[in-house]
Amino acid sequence: MSLEECKRKRANIKRNISRIRSIVDVIKDAEDKPWHVELQCRLGILESYFKQALSVQAEIEDLDPTDNGRADLEDSYVAVKQRFQAQLGEDVNSTKALLPTWSQCTQVLERHCQFLYSSESSLQRKSDSNKQNQSGAHSQKSSFAITKPCCVLCSGSNHKISSCSQFKELNTTQRFDAAKRYDLCINCLSNGHRIAQCPSKNRCRTCNRAHHTMLHHDNASQSPSTASSSTTSSQPSYSARAPWNNASSQSSESFSKQQTYNEARSLQAATHSHMDLSEGGNVILATAMVLVKDSTGAYKLGRALLDSCSQVNFITDDFAQKLRLSRERHYVGIRSIGESLTNLKARTTTTIKSRTSSFELSLQFGITSQIAYQPDSEIDTSTWNLPANTTLADELFFKPRRIDLLLGTEAFFDALSVGQIRLGSNLPTLQKTLLGWVVSGRYQRQRQAVSASYLLSNESSIDENLQLLWELEAVDTTVKPIQPGHRICENYFLATTHQDATGRIVVNLPFKDSPNRLGKSLDIARRRFIAIERRLLNSPDIRQQYISFIEEYEGLGHMSAVAAPKLEESHYYIPHHYVLKPNSESTKLRVVFDASCRNTTQTSLNDLLLVGPTIKRSCKFYCCGSGYIDIP
Repeated sequence: MSLEECKRKRANIKRNISRIRSIVDVIKDAEDKPWHVELQCRLGILESYFKQALSVQAEIEDLDPTDNGRADLEDSYVAVKQRFQAQLGEDVNSTKALLPTWSQCTQVLERHCQFLYSSESSLQRKSDSNKQNQSGAHSQKSSFAITKPCCVLCSGSNHKISSCSQFKELNTTQRFDAAKRYDLCINCLSNGHRIAQCPSKNRCRTCNRAHHTMLHHDNASQSPSTASSSTTSSQPSYSARAPWNNASSQSSESFSKQQTYNEARSLQAATHSHMDLSEGGNVILATAMVLVKDSTGAYKLGRALLDSCSQVNFITDDFAQKLRLSRERHYVGIRSIGESLTNLKARTTTTIKSRTSSFELSLQFGITSQIAYQPDSEIDTSTWNLPANTTLADELFFKPRRIDLLLGTEAFFDALSVGQIRLGSNLPTLQKTLLGWVVSGRYQRQRQAVSASYLLSNESSIDENLQLLWELEAVDTTVKPIQPGHRICENYFLATTHQDATGRIVVNLPFKDSPNRLGKSLDIARRRFIAIERRLLNSPDIRQQYISFIEEYEGLGHMSAVAAPKLEESHYYIPHHYVLKPNSESTKLRVVFDASCRNTTQTSLNDLLLVGPTIKRSCKFYCCGSGYIDIP
């Protein structure tokens, strides 16, 4: 923690101590001491604040020995403690005889709620009074009441609606109607907020989506009449894929268009429903059951989704907690279709292992709250005639289950093997992998009405949007100071960079740690190269472009063959892959070298190198007199 952060934290604690002092001053003239229990509670809070202040002060003194803020903290604490002494007398240090009961604690909380509510109401009344004084109207009075929660359906005071017997007797559609009629949150069945502001982390135990389990509705149970009346809708169907949060809601004829509009408006999101009666069929995504190493070295079974279009591997937060994997802070933005952005805050590293072969791979995973739920509904495979001699990677691929892992491009092509079986027309394909045979592709299901609803929710708050608005209108002319690590890298560059006899610039690698930490990397680079060769066998044109690029790269002297590699010394083989850009006029294929690939010691070349400062500054050009374009 920096010195400024410590001082800011100390200032917040001093404000809280001053607030407690003002509360004691307000109630010092009470004759019957109705606040006796509250004073005991606030005395404990004062002690806790003072301990935190001393801890923060110790950190400040370590960073700045000349700081003299300890005296102010002690004086503030002594002054407030003396006021407690005057109020409580000899009972100021007695905790055994004055431990509050539950009813007394409840009274304190109710009084505090009344205080907060009255403060908010007074501010509202003051604002209304100013407006009414300007228009000549009278001031408006407000009142409030604190009531115990009760069942809104049967008015019972000893249970909530989720435990109500009348509510349980209703079917799913009637329960949903009741929740909307009483303005309840469809995720926790409580009032006072919507699903977008629901603080509960619980989800449906059937489909793991953001609605209560008692409101879960099976897609297959939709009636044909409802399907036929909904297929004429002109609303488009959007596929909500991670990292967007999605929630499913079932529609019925009893929901009016006005209710749907109000719900979407209150959620500040876009809800799109589409009833599909076409014969296009559905698509099964490739899933596999893999063994994942936990913190103790043991392997536990997890369900993985194979995605050849993902540059990052993902793991759910629940599964990472189950494995007790160590985490490290890592902020990265994940962009998906529609330029949607999700920010990941942590990552972890573990090893996956095949159940059917010796295939094993160490990967790095970004931690996210949820990946997917695949498939959406159970698939009837009784007429598919699956080969008996094939070992499926996921024996229950046809049942809706939660995805624990997402294996991206790196692991996908490493696990890919030669072998493919087509089950027939309008049926998916079996693809052989080192994890087993995976089932993937389009299949034709029986003609029936299928309801699919998605919720695209933007979690950005009004404050964030307002802050971005002010930042767009501000021109930042300050120059950021160079970081100490950047300064070391720049000095190393100036001291070691030189020009040889041929006129070429020689630049040394700026190591910040010993290269001896590098482990074995030849096997990983070889596996990636073999995977590239296997892919290029089916694309002769791309293969020729790849060969031309490598030959040109070698001809320019950027790389050379190693006749006798010394694997016992420190070394690092950089894996590579090609990137296609067909629209480019100059270079349609280029090769990218991945120096961030970790070897057997979980260390990459980039981990050992210093990072220099950004030498290209951003430029801002004003246009139309009302804004600017930021060009990085």
